[in-house]
Amino acid sequence: MRRAVVFLLALGAAVGLGLASACAGGAAPAGPAAAATAPVSEVAPEAAAPAARLPAGQDLYRPPASLVEAGPAGSLIWYQGIVSPVAGSRAWRVVYRSRGLEGEPVAVSGLLIRPGGPAPAGGFPVVSWAIGTPGIADVCAPSRYPPVVPRLARLLRAGFAVVATDGQGLGTRGPSHYLIGESEAHALLDAARAAGGIPGLPVARRVGLWGYSSGGHGVLAAAEAAAEYAPELEILGTAAVSPVVDVERFIAPVDDHPGFTFITVGAWAKVHGIDTRSIFTPRAQERVPRLRTECALTLAFDWPLWRRVDLLRHDLRTTSPWRELMADERAGEDPVEGPLLVIHGLHDSIVVPGPSLSLVRRQCRAGVAVTWSPIAGEDHFIADTTGAQVVDWLAARAAGVPASSTCA
Repeated sequence: MRRAVVFLLALGAAVGLGLASACAGGAAPAGPAAAATAPVSEVAPEAAAPAARLPAGQDLYRPPASLVEAGPAGSLIWYQGIVSPVAGSRAWRVVYRSRGLEGEPVAVSGLLIRPGGPAPAGGFPVVSWAIGTPGIADVCAPSRYPPVVPRLARLLRAGFAVVATDGQGLGTRGPSHYLIGESEAHALLDAARAAGGIPGLPVARRVGLWGYSSGGHGVLAAAEAAAEYAPELEILGTAAVSPVVDVERFIAPVDDHPGFTFITVGAWAKVHGIDTRSIFTPRAQERVPRLRTECALTLAFDWPLWRRVDLLRHDLRTTSPWRELMADERAGEDPVEGPLLVIHGLHDSIVVPGPSLSLVRRQCRAGVAVTWSPIAGEDHFIADTTGAQVVDWLAARAAGVPASSTCA
């Protein structure tokens, strides 16, 4: 348990406490080869109001509706300079435009970090990072705190600009769309598009996707949606580390980790307009207000001796609409765009590895170049220890090296 707590503090499950780590890593690979392509900022399908520094007295997380509606998905609204944890680089908090489940314009917040020095011809390639479960209260938005990206210095030395979305409704208006694939996909892809809105920051249309745990669910959804939602982007590759592939397997058993079930059900109830009293027991319902004020460190693990019957009135697997919602959120059902790297600890008891292996087999059958990297003896908390492997894999894709495949 001590290892779990230390890792969550470092990787953002306790972002509400303001704790973070600068993940420097070892020697970085050579920077990716520049692509002869226009920057993302030049390909927006319609005119947008120009991005601006955060005006004095304004709340970055609450742009007026008129500004949110004043441009296409993937255009930047406001940016605010912050101190970067990596010497020589620059960082900003940003809020950008995206699209909700009904196609409505929404504002999404996040972080953007660029390497020091001039951009290569064609602009910096981008890595769009998706963090693991931070919580669903606004205070848990990762961008409110120093950047928490594994091996961030290594990514920057490899020549990538890095965007880290908070996801729809986390920090900004509206409920958090935690583990809702369509919303995750939009937020991740539009973050990559929006990176080009910072004046003087040319970025390419070449994007790598990297996500951990629930963020792995998000990057898989983004890689599935990219060809249709953001066809101008070239997906260099997708790295999913300890990913939540099958939400049912993640939350329906309940007994081992009731906190993640509580967070997911609470988030989905808010998004889909479901009364939590219809599914939570009275004892669990007493804890619902905590979803609005606490982050994942306490919410995920503060459930001593709770079992399914203590948390839920009904089995999610046999109860509508929960059965259907979980089926809708199974990631990687369709072929992803670009090559795929899947890393999973074989002793992971929080997100069991079986669905990741099933994902690999599905994607292999679809003709995707998949690298399956199971790690014997490792548990869930491997985002930092596998970070160098992911950065090197993404850098090779950006340099034009074809991905190898472990598909039989």
